[in-house]
Amino acid sequence: MSKPAAYDAIIIGWWMGWFCQLAIFVLTLWAAKHLGGLGRYVFYSWGVTQWIALVPLMWHQKAKGYPARVKGLLLVGCFGVLLSSTCAALGK
Repeated sequence: MSKPAAYDAIIIGWWMGWFCQLAIFVLTLWAAKHLGGLGRYVFYSWGVTQWIALVPLMWHQKAKGYPARVKGLLLVGCFGVLLSSTCAALGK
């Protein structure tokens, strides 16, 4: 594998992940409002459904030669699962 690009940093992956998290969160809020009972389950499973967007983004960044960005995305994904689980536990 070649030398990593100059713009490869964990913080870049971290921010990419947070923007992705925000998009998924807005989508799940919309689903919770417009899909009734199904939307509520999608909202509660947000910590898992975020990976639908994060995993392809990680593969893409890895293929482009940005391993540190992948680490940042992975950290954000794990934090999202933790946050979602905490919110779900407090809501019950």
